[in-house]
Amino acid sequence: MSTRKLTVGEVAARFGVTPATVRRWADQGDLECTRTLGGARRFDSDEIERAARKQQ
Repeated sequence: MSTRKLTVGEVAARFGVTPATVRRWADQGDLECTRTLGGARRFDSDEIERAARKQQ
């Protein structure tokens, strides 16, 4: 089953941080992401929810 892919902005809103922070987390390996053909980051919604629960 495929889960929804979230944009940097959607992840930033979920965590209450700036998109730059989400990009930094991804670059540091704290959040796993894939890249579109155009180079945009996409985040798996299930992974983001797990990370959010872990943060709380």
